[in-house]
Amino acid sequence: MRNFVIYLFIIALLLGCKDEKTRPEEIGTILVINAITGAGAVKVNPTGKSKAWSSFVLQTAYPAGTLYYATTGNANFTIVPVSDTTRILFNRSFSLKAKMYTLYLSGTSAATDTMLREEVNYPNIITAGSNIPSSADSIVNVRFVNLSANSPNLKVRLSTVTTNEVDNLPYKSITAFKAYPARLASTVYSFQIRRADTDALITTFNFSATSANRFKNVVLVMRGVFGTTTGTAPFGITTINYF
Repeated sequence: MRNFVIYLFIIALLLGCKDEKTRPEEIGTILVINAITGAGAVKVNPTGKSKAWSSFVLQTAYPAGTLYYATTGNANFTIVPVSDTTRILFNRSFSLKAKMYTLYLSGTSAATDTMLREEVNYPNIITAGSNIPSSADSIVNVRFVNLSANSPNLKVRLSTVTTNEVDNLPYKSITAFKAYPARLASTVYSFQIRRADTDALITTFNFSATSANRFKNVVLVMRGVFGTTTGTAPFGITTINYF
């Protein structure tokens, strides 16, 4: 009887080990947005393992975004410029869950600034065959983020109205998503970027809500060196889709 109990214990132990090895890993999703002035395109190693940078095909241009995946738990991210992979711009570990994140990269190549955001209240995407009821009119979800390190506090206003879409947007601030109609006929939203302190108009950005971004989540990134219109990183706005 005693031998039989020991035998059952060993079998249970082996089965437990097998389950541990075959259990699928959970994955966190990270949109990396590159707004580092002076660094150019970057490569990201989200694995935490030492690998040759040439093995990483994906790279993120300036200014642009790339979607990455990492196993949950303690995930180490290393980021280098494509032009010089021996120079580390960013190396940090995060505790990731099986959720959606955005990693914002800003500052300069000499002093990189970062911000990791776990996405809460992330809008559901309506896809073909989805059983989620859709709204009567198609929409695109838009948020704004200020990644221009030397900019004053900004505000955003549609050219057709007098009220603000965003009242005050300091550096490294992010707004919530707001739904804008994106019907079959293309709709252009003319967003005025203004100084929050003086209301002076800085620039106007025309965002087209079309069938290409209908029911998508979009971030409008304010980036570059404020006060410049030329050079490698002039102040401007870039549209980045989450996927």
